[in-house]
Amino acid sequence: MFSADDIDMSTRAGRLLADIIMSIAKGYIDNLREETLKGLYGRLKQGLYPWKAPKGYLDTGGGNIKEIDPALAPLIREAFELYSRGDKSLGVITRMLAPKGLLSPSKKEISKNTLSLILHNPFYIGLMKVKGEVFRGKHQPLISNELFNDVQKIFSGKFVKKTKNKYMYRGIFNCVCGRKLVGEKQRQ
Repeated sequence: MFSADDIDMSTRAGRLLADIIMSIAKGYIDNLREETLKGLYGRLKQGLYPWKAPKGYLDTGGGNIKEIDPALAPLIREAFELYSRGDKSLGVITRMLAPKGLLSPSKKEISKNTLSLILHNPFYIGLMKVKGEVFRGKHQPLISNELFNDVQKIFSGKFVKKTKNKYMYRGIFNCVCGRKLVGEKQRQ
């Protein structure tokens, strides 16, 4: 039995009526989903980001442009700059920036994964990427395209940090992860 309707599911007519009601409900839900997506993509095409602002930006209310967060934006910029040099790991950068205020919502050091997501996010150069589609945002970019591209090269393994030491087989062999293997000096 349906709680709101007096439908007898033991009869063929009752089951047919239940099927009709479920079909109408499914149609309503499908339409609601389509209209919601249409609204979200409409906002994106206008250059507005309809979700929570990424770290380094502030939410300014529905339908408004995200503004730069004066407290966190310099730390996000610093994270990009530190990583672009190619000599610091994600873990080192999170430990460096935590005392300055780059923290998780629970006031702990952000994870390496969170920092990786930040450093991969094109929102910081004024673009919004949603399910493979890229939209130009109206928000002010936090970093330059050049700095963003330098960071992406490091992530892809196409960046080679200049070193004082020349190793004979440097960059010839690949790791199973796809990155180039490099030599290092060990201290005794």
